[in-house]
Amino acid sequence: MAGMLGLFGGSDGLRPQVKAAIKQRFGLTDEAIGGLRTVERKGKFAGRKVTYLRVFATAAAAAKGLQVRNFDDLDGSPALILYQGHEETDTQLVTLKGSEFPAS
Repeated sequence: MAGMLGLFGGSDGLRPQVKAAIKQRFGLTDEAIGGLRTVERKGKFAGRKVTYLRVFATAAAAAKGLQVRNFDDLDGSPALILYQGHEETDTQLVTLKGSEFPAS
């Protein structure tokens, strides 16, 4: 279940499923994941209900003077999106794509 901010479109810490997917696919440590946040949007992918995800580093967003509150806030700054993808609502399967070595 998403945190309250995630439910209302604000940025939130990473949920366990998203953390696990990043660790498994990209090999990041808990320390490296600590400064990452996600914004979410409900939608459909291939006819299935999903939650679209964008993962970004709060420090990088702050350095650019950007306060990320919702999914669309990153549209104008795609370089800040380290990982993006979706989580399937029924299976909680997380699919992400992104940089193998995110900028710090």
